Amino acid sequence: MSSPADPVPLGDWLTARGPFRQLRSALLDAEAHLNGHLTGTTPVQWHRLRAAFGDDAAALTALDDLLVAQQVRLRMTTAEGRWLLGAVGGAGRESAAAVAIAVLSDAGGSGRLKGCRRGGCGQVFLDWTNGAQRSGCRLHPSRPTPDEVALDAPVDGRLRLH
Repeated sequence: MSSPADPVPLGDWLTARGPFRQLRSALLDAEAHLNGHLTGTTPVQWHRLRAAFGDDAAALTALDDLLVAQQVRLRMTTAEGRWLLGAVGGAGRESAAAVAIAVLSDAGGSGRLKGCRRGGCGQVFLDWTNGAQRSGCRLHPSRPTPDEVALDAPVDGRLRLH
């Protein structure tokens, strides 16, 4: 187990060919915190970030507040003659999740925090795809299944609501 003084390496996230793929585990944790499936040490800040969805200024403030509450600091370290960006402090995986959102947002903007477009879902998710074209949460893929298409098909010229 790492201590709060041990850096969480970020350098590999930033230099990998598919950097967001490297963040996948931390981003999945972040989605769980945003949707209330994990409570962690700073649930109020996670809730504020979720509530800020769609408002860039509020989301920026909420993300910054989350990072401050997590007491995350970035620092440079070296390993095998290589410089590495690291995050120290905070609460382990929860802090890594917060930093992952910051890295994703820095590279792709606030539009990476999205709400699932499936009716009645209500989940938010982080879109780490290269083109940021994802429109559904992990439980609802972007393309509906044939059964879902049939459910939404017009009947006698009227849309079905379910």
